[in-house]
Amino acid sequence: MSFQRPASVTVILLFTWLLTTPAQAAMVRATSPAKNMVALDVEDGETVAKGDTYCIIGPKKKPVDCGKVVKIKGKVAVIALASGAKIGKIKKGMVAKNSGGGSSVAGAGAPDDVGDSAAAPTAKSKAKNDVRSSGSSPKGAPLRLWLLADPAPASPFTYKQITYKAPDGTATPSTLWAPGKAPGLAIFSFGGQIGIPIGSSAINLGARMRTFSPPSSVDTDYTVGVANPYANTAVSAKSFGGWMDYQLMHKAISPTLFFNFLPGLDLDYSTVSVTATKKNDNAPDSGSIVTATSKLMVVSLRLGANVDVFFGKSFGLTIGGTALIPLAPLSPALTASFPTGEERGLADPVTDLKTALGHKKNSIGLEALAAVFFAF
Repeated sequence: MSFQRPASVTVILLFTWLLTTPAQAAMVRATSPAKNMVALDVEDGETVAKGDTYCIIGPKKKPVDCGKVVKIKGKVAVIALASGAKIGKIKKGMVAKNSGGGSSVAGAGAPDDVGDSAAAPTAKSKAKNDVRSSGSSPKGAPLRLWLLADPAPASPFTYKQITYKAPDGTATPSTLWAPGKAPGLAIFSFGGQIGIPIGSSAINLGARMRTFSPPSSVDTDYTVGVANPYANTAVSAKSFGGWMDYQLMHKAISPTLFFNFLPGLDLDYSTVSVTATKKNDNAPDSGSIVTATSKLMVVSLRLGANVDVFFGKSFGLTIGGTALIPLAPLSPALTASFPTGEERGLADPVTDLKTALGHKKNSIGLEALAAVFFAF
């Protein structure tokens, strides 16, 4: 006699088998934290296709993270995760289950081979890489050019805006100069910079030109108590500079915002001009008192910090500042021409002028920075 199983029992057994049979699965082979990718060993008999979504199952039988298949090589499937936030929790040997197509993880382009953990960027990471590739991505920074303004609240050098001091009486004066107002600020300051890739970092080479505003122009007595002639003293300054910075840090704050820290060296070449002239009201000038030029180079240590803001793949703004620590003055020199009699009895009027002018290295320098940049 044959026994025939009721149809209801068959359905129950089939349903029980489906519940107890694991879904298509694979095993974690390797991870690539730098690319947010995971390589999976696919089980024999399992069907896998690009676009399938696999979820890595953790110790508590809960998904750690999910990713979409972006490459298949033999029995190895590579998935790209949405981010690297949880990749550290994924370990070799963990089970990955195929949940089919359709995932919150966006599709990706062609992958790059990195051994068994080869994969392509997801749409989210690809968007970041599109921006980072124009900034300074870890796999090769591009060539960049900046057009910049870097006004200096404090320059690497300092000087005094002196004024002519008329001798008092018939005795030989101790000096012909009196302190004037504080040096002008370097408001007009423009330059350029080029960023040269060095591995994952870069060397930035720059140059600038500065003028100090406003130049001083002060009228004082040429002879004490006498209105004409009087002395007019004009003092002006300008400088040219160059620097080399090393991009020690280039940290992503967001896909379009990056923080940079750049130590380096700075060379500043400054010129201070002094012209004192005898003038008369309603009459031609009576002649020159002195014409002088002081020159100085200063080597400084640079400590720069700034932020890059990208508005596209190859264009953006850089805003920040730099502190300069002047280390040494180089080749200080002053040339001065006093017409006969204008030394007013001083044995060494040139040294007197040099001391009064005080053109020397500063104790500290401070620069602001606003620039537009282009990446190539």
